[in-house]
Amino acid sequence: MFAFMSVKDRGAVTATGTRRRGVLRGLVGVVLAAGLLGAVPAASQASAYGYQYWAAQWTGGIKVLPAGQLFHAIEGAGDHIRVQGGNYLAGGQLCDTGLKFTYGNGSTSSRSHVRRGCSRAQQWKYTMNKRVPVGKACAELWAENWRQHVATQCHRVSR
Repeated sequence: MFAFMSVKDRGAVTATGTRRRGVLRGLVGVVLAAGLLGAVPAASQASAYGYQYWAAQWTGGIKVLPAGQLFHAIEGAGDHIRVQGGNYLAGGQLCDTGLKFTYGNGSTSSRSHVRRGCSRAQQWKYTMNKRVPVGKACAELWAENWRQHVATQCHRVSR
């Protein structure tokens, strides 16, 4: 659910400039996605998904943080969150990473476990089944065992 997805057109280009296989794959993907969206019940569902990109950070000519993107998803209805999670993909290694989830404009928070070691990508997903304060609900990506803030991605929770 929270995996990064990339669509690449590897279809052959003919002499007339049309793409055969790439267009067919794209159409099949659109039809499948439309079918999946139609099969999901829309009543009383309120979910949010979003990306936040961050730029590389330099200190004294040394890159201390690679560029990347943070994905954050909340599944629930109103102020009740069933599942929340996030992941990141970075252009270089991030070490000892964790996600901090905040709710109600920062009035409450919870931390994920720290993923020890260094990686270009990590993922967290938690089943929560709880009500949270209304307001901003954010995922903050941290590195270096909660010492270096990397990026924040937020949604709005309402009743």
